[in-house]
Amino acid sequence: MKKSAFFVISLLGLTLLSLQPGLNEFHRPPNIWTGRPDPFLNHCGKLEIREYLRLSELAGRSGAVATRSSMPGRSRIEDGPGVWESLGPDGGMIQGMAVRSSNPAELYAVTNTWPSLVYKTTNGGLSWSQVASLSASSRGIALDPTDANKIYVVHYNGFVKSSNGGSSWDNYDLGGNCYSSYSSSCFYQDPASPSTMFIAGEYCYDPGLGKTCMAVFKSTNGGEIWTPKTIFPTSDSGMAYCLAVDPADANILYAGGYELKGSSYLGKVYKSINGGDTWTDVTGSISYLVNCLLIDPGNSQRVFAGTNNKIYRSSNGGQSWLANIGYAAHDLAIDLSNANVLYAGYASVIFKSTDGGVNWSYHSSVHGTCYSLLAATSSTLYCGSTAGVYKSTNGGVSWQESHSGIVATSIPALAVAPSNAGSLYEEVRYNGFFKSSNYGTSWTRLPDFYRCDSITRIIVSPNDSRNIFILAGG
Repeated sequence: MKKSAFFVISLLGLTLLSLQPGLNEFHRPPNIWTGRPDPFLNHCGKLEIREYLRLSELAGRSGAVATRSSMPGRSRIEDGPGVWESLGPDGGMIQGMAVRSSNPAELYAVTNTWPSLVYKTTNGGLSWSQVASLSASSRGIALDPTDANKIYVVHYNGFVKSSNGGSSWDNYDLGGNCYSSYSSSCFYQDPASPSTMFIAGEYCYDPGLGKTCMAVFKSTNGGEIWTPKTIFPTSDSGMAYCLAVDPADANILYAGGYELKGSSYLGKVYKSINGGDTWTDVTGSISYLVNCLLIDPGNSQRVFAGTNNKIYRSSNGGQSWLANIGYAAHDLAIDLSNANVLYAGYASVIFKSTDGGVNWSYHSSVHGTCYSLLAATSSTLYCGSTAGVYKSTNGGVSWQESHSGIVATSIPALAVAPSNAGSLYEEVRYNGFFKSSNYGTSWTRLPDFYRCDSITRIIVSPNDSRNIFILAGG
């Protein structure tokens, strides 16, 4: 039976009373093989609870009942006249990001919602505008290094590209029984030969039993036709969660992920020196699911692998690995001017190394869970998280929200104070608990607290609006 807990919050002293003690889990259990919240647990961005508000309460009008739409950033009138707009807060579940190498102020982001939304900024994240809405569950996004009009987005079992800056999109299948991974680092395009591309994922070699193996899909004609480069398992199933390609030689690539043996998920790294035609197991001492891989662009013998409990480094092209215990990574980034400076994003934490990955330390944090980490310049970093886009201009020492205009939040609960229609409370999934005192014009993040899951119901006391009742996990 699903656990739930009932809480009472008193805003007098921000005290918390749990009527069901012992439930101290903060997040829904992660997807068992990726270590990340399962993107389908919230039905791909759909709001699970639709709260009905009387317009007479919000705007002094009567006779109209409205609801927030089940799609991110959209609203509609259920009954009666009116025009609706997003009240925010801005941000949302960012799945992947890409920066224009010739212009660090131009970035694109794709959301983990249904439909997936593509956003663009030309001013370094000060403001964003929506470029496209794709009927897909997107994984990652990339920009063509030689043609500024070409944008690529990987989705569950396909690949879409735009040749006109996002005005229109062409969709291509990966092929039968071929599926991409969940990672934002599942795609690579060869800068020396832009028509050559790779996508990490899984190939279902036994559809009857649902068995899959690690695979990398390769295209040599700009993504129109894909060929599976399978890594047939020595186990029951597997998935190539991420990949890294030698920037000096696209025939050398690494695929990281997992293989399932019985009930055990084993971290795996394979290497190919012939463009994926054959693979060699170079897992070595890596013992956990591999979330991300990174090759030093100035020294391809230096390879880094991020897992959920360690960060590994190799100085000999994967022949052996050394582990940094106590650190983890969903994504890795390297300083563009100093290859000894590396960053790792895991959960809400940003780790940093200044000695080429030999030692790591806690550096800073963001809201939400960081799944995409970009180094735009030697000091400017971007983090795409479940809460939105965050930007640092001092090498990750501090971060600021940088997602104005992005509307991709999932809001499972919303409430209005009966005694003050301008006071709104809402739960933003994988982000936090927010309050507005001005009808949603601006929002303030309230102090966080332990709960067994996302808040699914909010009730403001009609007698004292400082008392709020919430249901978490119900």
